[in-house]
Amino acid sequence: MRRLDRVAWAGLAVTIVVNGLQGGRILWLEKALESPTANATLVEGMAAPPLEARDAAGRIIRIDYHEGPNPTLVYLFLPGCVWCRRNMRSIDALARQTEGRVRTLAVSLSPDGLEEFRSRSGWTFPAYAAEPATAKAYRTATPTTILVAKSGAIMKVWTGVYAGSTREAVARLFRDSSARFDGALRCLGRAASGATCRPG
Repeated sequence: MRRLDRVAWAGLAVTIVVNGLQGGRILWLEKALESPTANATLVEGMAAPPLEARDAAGRIIRIDYHEGPNPTLVYLFLPGCVWCRRNMRSIDALARQTEGRVRTLAVSLSPDGLEEFRSRSGWTFPAYAAEPATAKAYRTATPTTILVAKSGAIMKVWTGVYAGSTREAVARLFRDSSARFDGALRCLGRAASGATCRPG
């Protein structure tokens, strides 16, 4: 009986230590996200930081925002993030809706679990693993969606799943129209570069 008691107490002690460590990590993460520098570089109108990442084959690629005729939609996520999984279908639907007008790509801020996430997502756009410098520069709450102009300026930033006011804001900009949508993007691109503009 005493031996069982000792085993039970030892198990309880281990549980308390593990919970304490996990609680400390959670507090550290919350503090990091609340820090004013946590998302300091991801501000509308600012230049997007350089983006280097690894593709599915392990090759390092550098995203050039000036490349091609369209702005770039960058979806920042973590494979273990519950909200990122819940938003999986929404970002895919948005990418399909804006195909040909916006280049969409996903960037995981951690490589852990990315292969499994890729296979489950069914995304029609690439998902990369951020290099350490990129993960640091783009450190933010996940998921976060960033629209970057061809000039390299950040046009829009949305944090969180596409629900409530975020869903409405995304829908307003990416509504499935043609002239109005394209006009709004051109206007945002000029505004991000410092010019004034009113969408037609």
